[in-house]
Amino acid sequence: MMFSPEISLGDLVYVMAYYRDEIVCNGIFIDECKYGTHCKILTNDGEIREFDTVYYYLETLKKDD
Repeated sequence: MMFSPEISLGDLVYVMAYYRDEIVCNGIFIDECKYGTHCKILTNDGEIREFDTVYYYLETLKKDD
């Protein structure tokens, strides 16, 4: 996996845009291509979206203690 080691299948994540440094969407991490250039997210509105890792990166959602 090309992302940080704490992100794994089924984790709640949000997608950040590198060039704007803002949140694009949030959802569940479901897949990454074998080359690490694209990832798939099940978004909070029920769509599966694919993101190019050149333009976007993932951050995990923090759980409240």
